[in-house]
Amino acid sequence: MGGNRYHNWVTVFAPYEDPEIVLTVMIENVKGEQTAALPVAKEVLDWYFVR
Repeated sequence: MGGNRYHNWVTVFAPYEDPEIVLTVMIENVKGEQTAALPVAKEVLDWYFVR
């Protein structure tokens, strides 16, 4: 496995004023310094608030 590998994670809560959901997304062994967890968290929050 060439190159550096990182663990990428983010924790979010929403809505800001009165949170009803807390979400942590962790993606292991990301190639390079990427923000891979952010788009996943956005998709989950979009799903949660549209349902």
